[in-house]
Amino acid sequence: MQSPSWWSNWVMKEMDMNSNVRHGWLGTLVVLVVGFSLNSVALGTLIPLDDLATLDRQVAEAAPKEVMARRHDRIIWRERHLDIDSAPARVALDHAEDVLLVHLRSGQNAFRQLWTWPLVPVEERQAIHSWVRELEAWSAAGMSALEAEIQALEDHPDFDTDPVLQLERSKLVWRERDHRGPWLRFLALSYRIQLDRVEDLPIAPRDARFEETMSRDAMRRQASMWGARLRSQPRTSNRGGLGQDLALSPSAFALFELHEAILRRTTQRSIEPLDFDALNAQSIERLAPREQQLFQWLSGEFHFQEEPPWPCFDWANLNVLQAMENAPLSAEGLRNSIKPWFQIRGHLRGTGPDWSGLVGTRMARLWRCWAGSPRSDWLVEHAPPCALVEIASALAPSDAERSTDLYEQALQQARAEGTDLSPYIRASYALGMQAFQAGDIDRAISMFWQATFGVPLGSEPVERKQLPSIPSQWWGITRLLQACAVVATPESELVTAEWLLSLENMLNTTEDDLAFARCWVGIGDEDRARPYVEQALQREPESAEVHAAVLAMERQKVARSAPEQRAAKARAARSRLEAFKASFLKPKAIEEPADPVLAGEYRLTAVEVSLALDGPRSAQRVLNQAPWPSVLDDSLLGERVALEARVAAGLGTSVSGGLLARLEEDPDRMAPVMAGVLRDQLSLAVRLRQSLAPEAKQIGQRSALEETLEVFSGWVLSEEEPSSAWLELVADASLFLGDSTTALRVYDRLLEVQSDAAPWLLGQAQCQLNLAGTDRDELAIPMATFRRLVLATSPQKLPKVYWSSQVGMLEILQRIGTSPTELWSRVEQLRTVSPDLGGVTFRSKLEAFQRSD
Repeated sequence: MQSPSWWSNWVMKEMDMNSNVRHGWLGTLVVLVVGFSLNSVALGTLIPLDDLATLDRQVAEAAPKEVMARRHDRIIWRERHLDIDSAPARVALDHAEDVLLVHLRSGQNAFRQLWTWPLVPVEERQAIHSWVRELEAWSAAGMSALEAEIQALEDHPDFDTDPVLQLERSKLVWRERDHRGPWLRFLALSYRIQLDRVEDLPIAPRDARFEETMSRDAMRRQASMWGARLRSQPRTSNRGGLGQDLALSPSAFALFELHEAILRRTTQRSIEPLDFDALNAQSIERLAPREQQLFQWLSGEFHFQEEPPWPCFDWANLNVLQAMENAPLSAEGLRNSIKPWFQIRGHLRGTGPDWSGLVGTRMARLWRCWAGSPRSDWLVEHAPPCALVEIASALAPSDAERSTDLYEQALQQARAEGTDLSPYIRASYALGMQAFQAGDIDRAISMFWQATFGVPLGSEPVERKQLPSIPSQWWGITRLLQACAVVATPESELVTAEWLLSLENMLNTTEDDLAFARCWVGIGDEDRARPYVEQALQREPESAEVHAAVLAMERQKVARSAPEQRAAKARAARSRLEAFKASFLKPKAIEEPADPVLAGEYRLTAVEVSLALDGPRSAQRVLNQAPWPSVLDDSLLGERVALEARVAAGLGTSVSGGLLARLEEDPDRMAPVMAGVLRDQLSLAVRLRQSLAPEAKQIGQRSALEETLEVFSGWVLSEEEPSSAWLELVADASLFLGDSTTALRVYDRLLEVQSDAAPWLLGQAQCQLNLAGTDRDELAIPMATFRRLVLATSPQKLPKVYWSSQVGMLEILQRIGTSPTELWSRVEQLRTVSPDLGGVTFRSKLEAFQRSD
């Protein structure tokens, strides 16, 4: 049986490196099995020759693009079936060559990765180290077995008279001992020397270290010996009747020349610039593309203006790390080191890759691999914003507080520099997600706005074409609308019809349409929401996500409706549920949706409808029906807890004990849930008061609010550093319920964090007003605050703060005895500025000061 060539197919060249070399080796194995054994075990009993021959034939017959996959299969087979100490020479050398070609030369090219070693992921570094050791071990084993096999042939009694044995020996000597063997040994040692060198550099990774068992001097001596042996041999031969035999292909010899040129210029820690004439043009052409680039870069021949993006980054990586080897651990040292990354920045504009994100990823990789060393701290201390964002992302799972600090630092630096929007948008998006998950919706909205438009909330948005095309910017609008949907109410100052209309042209996805529709439902304009809902259902009628969002909106309509409208809203929602059953559940012959989120929304909507139409006992039965949707204990826990509280309030039972136990048991999970429940209850209580709902309704809602506040405020106020959003919620709820003393204490605490926050100053002044009575000295304090707020705001800018402050000043004037005529004159002056006096709520309060004739 004729076996394939033992030589390599370069996939990159789509050609056989040594297509002229094809030889049979089964005869040699037969001779070896008959004539002698290695390690006292017959080779024929160790090696299933037919299987190995089949694999060899597959390698020989494979198309160029499939060769590496077949070689990979052969590597796996040998690792499972062969022992390195008993493998025949050619098999061992074949294996070493396969390892070189498959694991060290293809893909990213391990040899070139040694020049950017700290930037290589730790898993890849470990794999490269393992394969270099395997190349070295099998090439050494192959040469050791080769000497034994040649000696066995020479000792055979028929050797002097048998031309077949003589020919086999000639092949082994010429192809294996004098050429392929020295070639593999030299390359194995070259890899080991360079791997050992980069492990000794000041910038060497700290997360995984590889120690050499042989000194570098000893490795260099051996490499020089094998290189000299290879160079001393003629490249072709006519001996033994072989014809013109090319022992090493030109591509293989070019690889040897590259390694030899680099090794000659390698010192203990560095590599001196290569002489570009060390390789001729033909040899360079025969190298793999990544090896060509490495030779050019080490020779100083790179011109980044002429290169596509990815080689640009590879070149910059190499030069950055070379500059870092001896850079001082200072801001200037880092700036000088990373200049090559900035050199390619302009070249990448408009090419697609996000320069900022790519550089940030590489610097974060350096930070990870240097963990625990001074270089890691140095990098964080002086890193540009793009790197801070990526480092913060890496820290988030293990150190959320430190991660947040770095995001904030990146945000401030990026805003101050004003040259790179990408880290500004990435940091804003990440902080927005943190705030959203923590229930700090106001902050989430602010951050998502920045991620969407590249500027703080309230500023003129950056033109869309100037924004970086990155996921954080694409998803910013989706998250912004989802956050707005949480707090959208008819009295909302931020989420208004005008504001939503300004965002309409930003909608890109069905998810955007649904979040947009929820915002319209929240502010009470269901007619504007309806087209987006119907469009989403028509576009994706089988989408569980779409149906879940639609049911959530129906539940929202019922929960936030005025008492006189609730029954009608609930009947409409029940009709939607029935339509959903008929169109989605019945065709699938199921009672409950299979999708967990849809199942949860289906259950909660049914409970909301039942509570409105059938009463709390019926709602409780619907909620507790089997099977229990697991999502109600996970992502929909907040909605479930809020609904349970309302059902319990309808039944006249308390849930505070259970809520407190849950909060103390799992505060990270339950605190945002409780904050959401408290926010919704406060919003509903405010709406009931403003709409002059029946007293019984208002009392019931106040009781539910008091119960939740008692649980949540006790926990929040005992925390060392609670969320400002949660403190504000506690203060607002306490003020609404008339507990001005507690509210004032919390507002004072908030103002220690930010002394000029208008909503907190307003709350503080309202509490002081409530507690002051008619004492002029005490009333002077809130009066000064109200005046300050009126001057800092306007009917258009923070209208709630402006009109509340106007009402507060009039109330103080009334308490100190100002005449009704003068009070009404002030109201009339305000009407000339804004005829509607701030809307229904504030108009009624202001008109209460009208003089009685």
